[in-house]
Amino acid sequence: MPVLFKVGGSHYLELKMPRYRIERGKQVAFSEAEETARDAEEKAWADSKATRDIKKTIKELEAEVTPRRLREAILGTDSDWLKK
Repeated sequence: MPVLFKVGGSHYLELKMPRYRIERGKQVAFSEAEETARDAEEKAWADSKATRDIKKTIKELEAEVTPRRLREAILGTDSDWLKK
């Protein structure tokens, strides 16, 4: 994973710092294949942020008990949403 260091003004120095895993109690640097795979995982996670945020918002909205839902529950026209 590259790390950027500001070295003055608008200039940055990019350093690629190795990732490590623990193997038999010892710290072992990732191979190039492992680095590439992990970079892909992190990119996929970052790219899916908008989708995760939308799903979270939808869940929060669906969890709200609105006045209409309360009225439907009292009148018995709620389509059993309370039992779900």
